[in-house]
Amino acid sequence: MKTIRTPTGALFECGPHTVRFQKSDLASKYSVSLMTELGLEHDVLFRHKDHPSAKYRYGMIDGKITKFPYSLASAIQFSKINKVAFLKGLVTHMEIDDDISMYDLIQKRFGDDAAKYLIDPMCRGIFGEIL
Repeated sequence: MKTIRTPTGALFECGPHTVRFQKSDLASKYSVSLMTELGLEHDVLFRHKDHPSAKYRYGMIDGKITKFPYSLASAIQFSKINKVAFLKGLVTHMEIDDDISMYDLIQKRFGDDAAKYLIDPMCRGIFGEIL
């Protein structure tokens, strides 16, 4: 696996990507067929939906592999966020601007740590470095 560090400090992993298949889904069958045509069938690791690697998401925080929260209960117990700010954000009414970034929304509602450790990695993984 190769890691690229951008000038702004973002890390991009050029490693495994995931595809979710369903047995009865026609699009899934086409995807498997395409991977076979491309000669990738030996590079694909299939996991059952209950396998931990399919169920949880992991990332690097402070140089350590960290399991990201996967439910409200696990988010509250996540060691990198301020629990009081997070719980307060769940019950406090806030006025939100019409045009606000996801990072700013979570930061305003749940605090800096929730934005930094929960939303920022997810958005970078989906949208890339610059949001």
